[in-house]
Amino acid sequence: MKPALPTQLKVGPHRYTVEVVPDLRNEAGAACWGQFRGEEQRLLIDGDALNRPVMLAETMLHETVHALDKHYALHLSEDRVRVLCTALLSALLDNPGLWAVVEAAAGAGKEAK
Repeated sequence: MKPALPTQLKVGPHRYTVEVVPDLRNEAGAACWGQFRGEEQRLLIDGDALNRPVMLAETMLHETVHALDKHYALHLSEDRVRVLCTALLSALLDNPGLWAVVEAAAGAGKEAK
């Protein structure tokens, strides 16, 4: 079953449109899984990632960290973003209880509104 992607990503006051793009390419023309285009307020995901749940999760986290980096001026290098996202996803997947705490916090946030 393919997961439903969010249509938007909210970071601070900014909303980025999440779009699936077949055969996504970077500026150099190489295939890539995702791209954060801050100036366009878009987050692009390659269509093939939808068939690879772990790759999709890592790509969404990766592009989200780029959005956080831009909004909070973290000045992360691409290597730091890659390592951080791989480590974070690994921690979440290896520790289902940790993810349950995150989901509970998300639910509590909705109830407070």
